Amino acid sequence: MKRVALFVLLSLVLTGCISQPKIGTNEIPVKLIINYSDFSQVFETKVLENSTVFDLLKNYTQLDYTDYPGVGVFINRINNLSNSQEKFWMFYVDGNLSGVGVSAYVINKSIVIEMRYEKPSW
Repeated sequence: MKRVALFVLLSLVLTGCISQPKIGTNEIPVKLIINYSDFSQVFETKVLENSTVFDLLKNYTQLDYTDYPGVGVFINRINNLSNSQEKFWMFYVDGNLSGVGVSAYVINKSIVIEMRYEKPSW
């Protein structure tokens, strides 16, 4: 549990160090996958360039999150599924675990975004 808390804190600190450009007018095609472990929802849509993954999630899911000013957003629940002692919402881009949080990841090219409810590997 201490390792998870340390990872979350480190992730939040790193996301606060990135400045975000203004949202543009060009539309970028993206695929959003919400993977609940036993089933998935898939949304194929377009977002304005320089939108964040957090902006996209707010449009397609019901979120419970904690906003740490100057640091970033931590997702506590997507729709009706909350983080637990063992499983958390993990954020992937093109199949790879993201190195930044959803509020820091700026979309500027076509990507596949996946939120997976899973037990972290660390």
